Amino acid sequence: MMRLRPLTLAMVLLALLVATAPPANTQAAEIGGGIEIQPANGPNGAYAQVGPSGQVSIQLDGDAAVPGEGLQADTLTRFDRVLLVINTNSADGGEGRQAYIHVVAEGTSASDFNFYSGNNPETSIEGEDNAVRLDTGESTSVGFTVDTRGDFEATDLALTVVAEVSEIADAILVVEGDIPTAGDPVTFDATESNGDALVYTYDFGDGTTAADAGPRTQHTFDELGTYNVTLTVDETTSEVPEGSDTVTKEVILRGNQQAGDTEEVIEIPDPVPGGPEPALQSVSATPDGATASDVLVRAVAAESVSDITGTPPGGSATIAGGSINPVDATNANSTVTLTVAESALPAGTEPDELAIERYNGASWEVLPTAVEDTSGDTVTLAAATPGFSLFAVTVNDAPALDNGDGPDTAPNGGGGGGGGGVDSATETEDVVDVETTTTETATIETTDSGTQTQDAGDITEGEDTTVSTEAETAESGGAAVTPSTDQTTDREPSGFGPVPTLGVVVLVALLLIVVIIRIRQKE
Repeated sequence: MMRLRPLTLAMVLLALLVATAPPANTQAAEIGGGIEIQPANGPNGAYAQVGPSGQVSIQLDGDAAVPGEGLQADTLTRFDRVLLVINTNSADGGEGRQAYIHVVAEGTSASDFNFYSGNNPETSIEGEDNAVRLDTGESTSVGFTVDTRGDFEATDLALTVVAEVSEIADAILVVEGDIPTAGDPVTFDATESNGDALVYTYDFGDGTTAADAGPRTQHTFDELGTYNVTLTVDETTSEVPEGSDTVTKEVILRGNQQAGDTEEVIEIPDPVPGGPEPALQSVSATPDGATASDVLVRAVAAESVSDITGTPPGGSATIAGGSINPVDATNANSTVTLTVAESALPAGTEPDELAIERYNGASWEVLPTAVEDTSGDTVTLAAATPGFSLFAVTVNDAPALDNGDGPDTAPNGGGGGGGGGVDSATETEDVVDVETTTTETATIETTDSGTQTQDAGDITEGEDTTVSTEAETAESGGAAVTPSTDQTTDREPSGFGPVPTLGVVVLVALLLIVVIIRIRQKE
């Protein structure tokens, strides 16, 4: 059945009761869908009056007081070109809109009237089967004959001009649901598509199609990934050119959401039992401070990572991806692990060539990464992250992750607790590990003046000594720091201080003066 839209019904009242033909009213009125009706040019158009909403009255009688007067009795009277119907639509961007015009006459005298298009009474325009097609910019005139032979009555006649305007084929496709997931039905809605008697054909981009599937359909994708789903609508009505239109939507299929706790290894199941093995096998998230939280995870195909963010990761190849979200620790400094199938690695790629990258909302950042395990057919990587979002395992150079098992080999000290390398420390033989080593200095008191200092490790048991130990404490990630010499001490200094020494000097000087005075007196 045609899916043409009946836009407007223009009511024409044949008033067979009015005097001589009035002055022509050339006002045009739109009856809907870009279709206008107006009195035709020429003498017979003067019989038509068009109202602002498309109402039309046609006046034929010469004396309103004498019904039927002015029409010849027992004859067939012809009135060409009384009305003009115009398709005012434009053809911008396509073939335009076609209109189909026909007339419906009602009333007791309807059988005495015959409506036709143009100047040929044999070209009936009455009824849907006799509709006249008007392409964009085209028009047609409407005339009629009146048969006063037989039992003719001059009564009112209701005339409806019906304009059915075809739709331009326009495919519109909506993918329902916020996050389509592999293994679950995805609903496609094309009910907003426009056109006449449409047939809907879907190509789901995974090698399957659905012909004549209707305006709404569902499809299940077996694998994660990005698919280009194409909808084609074809018009099938015989009364209009069979137009068609096509639209394509990009659909990203992710894994079903998995949930777990912090520090828990969350397994990623196959989207479809017995289907292809997912590249991402499992993940875990451990926020600093062991913050307890639910962790939500979705696997993402390697090909879809850049489709989601709009920019690809920095690595030469992407192995797998996934979103990780600890509900109560979204922005916490944390350690994440991602386990990928070894079969997903490009040929010749070693585990230590892999990196974990994180999308920070604007760009991808390479995280300090370490290979945690390579047992079985999987590779497990660990990385330090300042927050959570979408992660990707890539083939890329990454700073080393300081996991506390040995000296930091990353540039400038690498990750871990954020400490730096030995940039300005004083090197000593005692510094083995700048985070734990202490250097001790022993001070030995003797009965002689002065102080002897030696390494505390050189003091032997049995010596009559009193030992006071001062510690140099290494700062995290830096050199040993020697306590300030301005600190007070609990020991008394050994030997003579400066005040007693000065007194002796003064006393000796006085004695010398006395001796000299006595010698001079004797002389």
